[in-house]
Amino acid sequence: MRLLHVLTLAIVLAGLWTLAQRARFRPSVVLITVDTLRPDRLGSYGHPNNHTPAIDRLAREGTLFETAYCDMPWTTGSMSSVMTGTYSPTHGVQLPIHRLGPEATTLAEILAAHGYQTGAVIGSFPLDSVYGLDRGFQTYDDEFTLPIFAVPDKRVEHVESQLPEDAREQAAFVESKLKNDAYRPDDEVTDAALRWFEKVRNRRRFFLWVHYFGPHEKLIAAGGIPQQEPRIIADYDPDVEINDRAVGRLLDRMRSLGLLDRSLVILHADHGQSLGEHDYVGHGVDIYDVSVRIPLIIRYPRAFPPHARRTDMAANVDLLPTILRVTGIDVPGRWVGRSLLAADHPTNGGEAPSAYFETYVSTFVSLVTQVDSLGNVLAPVAMRGMRTAEWKFIGRRVVGPCSRGEEYNRDGFGRFHLVDPVAMDEAKCREIKRTELYAVGDPEELPFNLAANETEVAARLEAIVAAVAESGRSLQHEFALTPEQERKLRSLGYLQ
Repeated sequence: MRLLHVLTLAIVLAGLWTLAQRARFRPSVVLITVDTLRPDRLGSYGHPNNHTPAIDRLAREGTLFETAYCDMPWTTGSMSSVMTGTYSPTHGVQLPIHRLGPEATTLAEILAAHGYQTGAVIGSFPLDSVYGLDRGFQTYDDEFTLPIFAVPDKRVEHVESQLPEDAREQAAFVESKLKNDAYRPDDEVTDAALRWFEKVRNRRRFFLWVHYFGPHEKLIAAGGIPQQEPRIIADYDPDVEINDRAVGRLLDRMRSLGLLDRSLVILHADHGQSLGEHDYVGHGVDIYDVSVRIPLIIRYPRAFPPHARRTDMAANVDLLPTILRVTGIDVPGRWVGRSLLAADHPTNGGEAPSAYFETYVSTFVSLVTQVDSLGNVLAPVAMRGMRTAEWKFIGRRVVGPCSRGEEYNRDGFGRFHLVDPVAMDEAKCREIKRTELYAVGDPEELPFNLAANETEVAARLEAIVAAVAESGRSLQHEFALTPEQERKLRSLGYLQ
């Protein structure tokens, strides 16, 4: 009996020692998000000309993931996935009328509950606290200074952040916000982050989220968007280099404070950017690789070896379970992501990872404004897809119009516009609701659609995508709609 007590005591003490050791080496966490950053624009990912020494050094000192994806090609939805470790059908932030609901558990809430000091420095309005991503952060710095949609000769004013209950009023507010204080330059983001470091460096472990607006397009209200596309494309690479300098200042200060080697540092993007590919400049309305493939670099010598390049697929939803695994925090949750620690990956056997993505942005524009910036009526087109080790699948569907007898044409932006409220031509309907399938490794996507040749593969992936899309338990708070808006949502299939 005494031996049993001794063994029990030894087991308990061993468990306590293990917990103490895990707590002793528990790192701080710094999540660096660069808005709209494409991996192929970084030297570490093979760009021959761009000068990005800070991010390239981070890649050399850590592990670079060659194939990483976001699940939504716009900021609020994608970062909701990062912060909850769930796909958009679960957290529910699928349209710009959504904000993250109180039922969701965020990464910041988990870390704060385990003794971390939490802070965020946000670079642009789509991550303003009104969208619900501030939960769990003891400091959430979302003060902006410049317009994303600049009006010439207009003095920038402070517009108090809000999201009106009515969707049309919300759209009007967002337009006003974008024309005033909607973002801040990357150097100002770094300045704010460094001030935060000075407050916490001698205290307990911390979680800091630093979001840069980076190479995101900045628009001028006086000109049409098509006329600004050459400038948007020309500004992109120089803005990447500007961002690299801001990131470099942040990392250099962490080195000088002795924080870098004691912190898990993750650099990624919320989404990509189309720079003319697929006849489109921007992001949000499609899920081709230029829009959903992102850079991902992780630096933490204890867990991620330096000078390493990983070829297995990673996703934005993997970040939360990876952070919890590295910090030794074991909490129950419905994470769809997986830990990216090499030790957690079966090298033989096991199911190869895949990535899911979707976008409903053009559906929202059609519902709320009915027109785009050129005055064209937008079709409510939704796209859902996935990437496996061998295939990239995209399913495009029009939410409702075939049954309403409306005809749509595709414009130069890759969007579909209402032509005439006449009987829908069945061929046109099939064109819009088409399925696309590409073999991984093709240099381009559009010319190599294999859906008609690989029908069994396309059908299998379509079924998987549908299962993911329909399995989510919505955690978003949907703003109150007028009866007319509710009718439109119901006609589009969003409400039952």
